[in-house]
Amino acid sequence: MLVKLTIMHEGQTYVGEVEVQAVAARKVHAMTRASAEPSPGDYATKPSGSVEFLYKGGFFKESRRLPDVCARLREEGYNFSRQSIFMALKAAPFLALTGKRGTYSFVQKFPPRA
Repeated sequence: MLVKLTIMHEGQTYVGEVEVQAVAARKVHAMTRASAEPSPGDYATKPSGSVEFLYKGGFFKESRRLPDVCARLREEGYNFSRQSIFMALKAAPFLALTGKRGTYSFVQKFPPRA
């Protein structure tokens, strides 16, 4: 399908044509999800995003306890509460939880994609 575009920005007019192709619904969802992932230059606004940031940086190659994670996030400039960081760690699908109450540690289940 051929789509014609006209865009007006700050007094300038831009005109163009784009050819659009149909894609299966499953592929569209995968592309949308991939584009929603934060890039290395982005910063996290929620504890789950900051945990993912550490994971992508290789922080969880070794087993880490909650105080280690909180300290590292504070070094990076994040000031989330311990409870919210703990909940994000427990919910992260890429981290394994080991230990008993009070001595939990977290380690990556698999390495992050390059």
